[in-house]
Amino acid sequence: LAGCNLHTSGFENISRTIAARNIPGFCLDVSENSLKESSIQTLLRPFQNTNVLHTLDLTGCKLNASLINFLFSVIKDMGDFGLDTLILNQAKLDSLMMNQKTG
Repeated sequence: LAGCNLHTSGFENISRTIAARNIPGFCLDVSENSLKESSIQTLLRPFQNTNVLHTLDLTGCKLNASLINFLFSVIKDMGDFGLDTLILNQAKLDSLMMNQKTG
């Protein structure tokens, strides 16, 4: 799904289908997409309390501080069944987040 620019409803349909198949160790690549908090929530909700999603790749996605905080909150709520790997290579962090990191 890299660079496909799906809307929230598209992510919902795909993540529900993947989670329903219950194939452990799945890698979901949504790199190079413009994601909103609602998209992340919709994308990860079907994977809560499952062992299906192993890796989430957000390479090159534009991520602001609010979205990063929300993402980590959702992953934390997944509990013992959470992600093993979160890939943020070349993620585009907004300037507010960069200032918090260096300040």
